[in-house]
Amino acid sequence: MQVRLAPPPPTGDFPQLLIKHWSAAPARPVRIPPGRSAVVQSNFLMRNCRLLPRHRNVVVPGSLVLLYRQSGRAARQHVVQQSAGFSLVPGPIIRSCEPVPGSVSLMSGNIGCPLARRAATACRHMSHGTWGNCLAAGRRWGCHLHSSLVEECSFIYRTSRWYRVRWPR
Repeated sequence: MQVRLAPPPPTGDFPQLLIKHWSAAPARPVRIPPGRSAVVQSNFLMRNCRLLPRHRNVVVPGSLVLLYRQSGRAARQHVVQQSAGFSLVPGPIIRSCEPVPGSVSLMSGNIGCPLARRAATACRHMSHGTWGNCLAAGRRWGCHLHSSLVEECSFIYRTSRWYRVRWPR
């Protein structure tokens, strides 16, 4: 789920697109000033979607029935949002990469393992610790800690492209 400040109300008859790129990054707090509103975007991870057209978004207006499994049990939920609708789009390609020297594990989302490995090595020892911005492998990365052992970095302004590295204790 992602929460962000909604744009100011439109002037005219043109609808606003409120949906942004999908991101695996955890939601961050958002300050909503008086007179403004927030946008909440829910993302569901779906599998076996071979029937969806390739390289296209599928818009489902108003309601959607989700059939899913949780803790081994089948469930069904009818999700209704008459004022908006739903877009079914491809999610990130997540890879398990060979760890870099000194790490326990390395995962990448929407980037190749060689790029993730170069960036993880270069961004580990930043002058300000393992958070903030880092320039590595020809890209600017925004990095933060999930815990004292897990660092996650993504392209600045493209949080759908990321890597996550776990360092030993």
